[in-house]
Amino acid sequence: MAYSSRSVTWKGTEREEQELRAAVERHCACGPPDGPAMLCTAHEILIADQATLDRLVFARRIADRLRREEGLPIDRRGRRAS
Repeated sequence: MAYSSRSVTWKGTEREEQELRAAVERHCACGPPDGPAMLCTAHEILIADQATLDRLVFARRIADRLRREEGLPIDRRGRRAS
């Protein structure tokens, strides 16, 4: 259990958590530092949406497995190489 918050528990690996956090940071739309405090949807999911986090772990793993089974090239992050 790499990530835990008040109502959600990260059920993926530490590497998956790091990659998720990096993706959230790349797409963060939280309020500006000098403006009103607002969480973007991506950050809200990290702290309050267990079902979505579980689906993200499942979807990532099933996609990787399907790529391997189909013999598609996969880069070091587990995504299809271009």
